[in-house]
Amino acid sequence: PDHYSLSFLVRAATALVAAAAAERPVPGQVNARLLAVSAHGAAVRRGHAADPHVQSGVVSMYAALGDVADARAAFAEIACPDLVCVTAMVGALAAGGDVDAARDLFDGMPLRDHVAWNAMVAGYVHVGKSREALTLFDEMQRAGAAVGEATLVSVLTACAQIGALDRGNWVHWYMRSRRMRMSVTLGTALVDMYSKCGSIAAAREVFDA
Repeated sequence: PDHYSLSFLVRAATALVAAAAAERPVPGQVNARLLAVSAHGAAVRRGHAADPHVQSGVVSMYAALGDVADARAAFAEIACPDLVCVTAMVGALAAGGDVDAARDLFDGMPLRDHVAWNAMVAGYVHVGKSREALTLFDEMQRAGAAVGEATLVSVLTACAQIGALDRGNWVHWYMRSRRMRMSVTLGTALVDMYSKCGSIAAAREVFDA
């Protein structure tokens, strides 16, 4: 195997890790974590660990595993990390609770896709910095980044944490105006937001719908 096949191997391991994290069926009941570490080991043994595509994949893989230390170590070895790699690192740091380091990295990105914005907003919510999450969401909209279900779930959670009913109402209006599908995840976030903000009738209306 060369650096191309090892790069795809690392991506496959990352996909299995993500599937396991989401509690989706993993083919053959493979131990996703063991496979991920083995994929990195194979790249090291065969002398392809320094390939930029392999390095980027390894960062994303450890980020998916939640191994922030290993993701940091892999990221530090990359001379010129690409957008996907930096986004994965932002996500790993934010999910690990180190939102200050994640924000420093995020602010230094010349380009940011919606995944990077979502990771940063979710990171703030994760550590209870809901006002910072809502402020960043406003910046995200001004930047013209795509707003999807993952973004709105984080924003609704932030609203629920601080009782920001007006902002929560706005998110509900936004969903209706964009004709977004009311998934179980979005509906649950809305019910949670309305109930924690004291609007039980609205929570029940969403629940019944």
